Amino acid sequence: VERWQAGEEAPPADFGGSPAKNPGDQENCPAAAASDIADMMTAGAAQSAFVEEAKPVFSDDDLAEYITGKAELKEAMRTLGSEAFSTKEQGKLTGLLNQGGTCYLNSLIQTLYMTSDFRSFVYRWHHNPSRHGPKENSIPAQLQSLLARLQLSSAQAASTVPLTASFGWTRAAAFQQHDVSELMRVLFEALHQSTDEFQAVAGLYQGMLDSYIYCEEKPEIRRSKA
Repeated sequence: VERWQAGEEAPPADFGGSPAKNPGDQENCPAAAASDIADMMTAGAAQSAFVEEAKPVFSDDDLAEYITGKAELKEAMRTLGSEAFSTKEQGKLTGLLNQGGTCYLNSLIQTLYMTSDFRSFVYRWHHNPSRHGPKENSIPAQLQSLLARLQLSSAQAASTVPLTASFGWTRAAAFQQHDVSELMRVLFEALHQSTDEFQAVAGLYQGMLDSYIYCEEKPEIRRSKA
C-alpha cells in the first residue's frame, strides 16, 4: 500500500473496485512452479536436462537459515494456522483466520472489505506517526494492512492478530464474544478520529428509523412515536 501511495508501484487494475481475482499469479506461485517441474520430470528422458536446470538448489546458507528460524516458523504455524502458509487456488479469495472466538470480527471485516468505497478510502489513508502513533498501535494502519493482505496475498487466509493487538486486546480477549455493532462503532470512531474525510464513507452505513403506531381498520391513520 505504501508503495502505491508513494507512486513507486502501480496498484492492481481493480484498485478501489472489485477484489483481485487472484494476486498470486501462476508464474509467481512456488507451489505451481514445483508442480510444473514434477510434470516435466514425468514427461520423458528427453526433457531431463531442462528439468535438472529448473530444479531448485538449496545452499548451505539456505539450510542454516532454515535451521535458525525453524522454531519461529513452527510457532507461527501454531498461532496462525497452516492456512496462512498455504497457497490458495486460482480465482479464490483470501479468508480470515479465527483466533478462537472472532467469527463476528471476521464477518465484519469481510463485509467492509467487499464495499469498494470503504476499501478505497482505507487504501488512500496515510499514516502519520506524530498524529496516529506507532503503526502497531494504530487501528487504521492495521486495518489498511489487513485489507491489502486480503486483496494481494496468495495465502488461503490472513491473520487478524495485528488488528486486534491495535485494539489493545490480549490473546485471552480473542476468546471472548463481543457485540459486532459495538466493534463497528469502535472501528469507525478510530477512522473518524484519524481524518475528517471518513464522514462521507461512514454515511454509507447510516440510516433512519421511523417508529409509528397505526390503526388496522384504517391504515391511513398512523401516528409517529416521539
